[in-house]
Amino acid sequence: MRLVLRYPSQFFFLLPVGHGSRTFITAVVSLFLAVLPVAAQTHRASNFKPSILPSHLDASEQNSYLQSLRNQRIDGDYCLKFQLIHKPRRGSSQYYDGTLYGSFIENRPMIRVLLEATGHLGSELSGSTEVLAEIIIHGAVSSSAWLRRNLSDTFLLMQGTETLNPIVPNLLFRTFDLQMPYVYWKNYLYVGPDRVGRAGGVQVFNMYPPAESPAALTGVEYVRIALDNSYSALRRASIISIGEAVESVLETRSFAKVQNQWILREVALTDPITKDATSFKVSSVALGITLDSSIFNPVSKIQLPILESNYFEDL
Repeated sequence: MRLVLRYPSQFFFLLPVGHGSRTFITAVVSLFLAVLPVAAQTHRASNFKPSILPSHLDASEQNSYLQSLRNQRIDGDYCLKFQLIHKPRRGSSQYYDGTLYGSFIENRPMIRVLLEATGHLGSELSGSTEVLAEIIIHGAVSSSAWLRRNLSDTFLLMQGTETLNPIVPNLLFRTFDLQMPYVYWKNYLYVGPDRVGRAGGVQVFNMYPPAESPAALTGVEYVRIALDNSYSALRRASIISIGEAVESVLETRSFAKVQNQWILREVALTDPITKDATSFKVSSVALGITLDSSIFNPVSKIQLPILESNYFEDL
């Protein structure tokens, strides 16, 4: 099978589509780098209800769990179409449409996200579309991010604590939540086994930010992550500020099976103080594609590819 990617510059790519390995893909908006694959037997991937609390991990097992999380990747490139739904405790929901392109280049996960306002407000649709932000992220230990607000602008490197600002006013998601740098922080404390709702058994770690990192500079004391006991997949991430105050909670909600892989369908980010929440819902996905690596270069002028609709599978 061969896949055609159409670029606006009118030249075409004929690319082979691989069948992919039997992997279990979870998040977070890479959501996001939040899309993390976990090698697993797919016939067990939908069962997160262990009958007993997981065993306590020794030092070697602790390191193994974290390394497994950090080494997860998706075979081949991919594209996700998604919707961000902001649900304030009071008032109407706000809707944003987006497209996420992902790859793994030079041992680093990379994503490019285009976010648009579609005119949704509550149950009404105005029909207007406005580009709100476009972000390129190079992940892993030394993560970098670039942002632009208009398609004609130049991408600018996000510096200092800019990644901790909301991508869009009132929206809970920040570039920090897409980067998930805490996955790679070296200083951690193993808390122990626990349960996360219907997800069942998890192993919990406190991840401490480097002293001069943007997170530390804005008062983040640590991020508590809960990893699925069977697959080392990220199930929950809670940002804890100085004084043990919970700033936000990111949690996976559901998955869907596509091309023999389990795909993230929904994650939610919640503010426990205001009770506001923003959901990231994947509507369709294209797997096993090959993207021009230049689209992840912030100085490149190449436009994003237009993928034919028949190569997407609805979730």
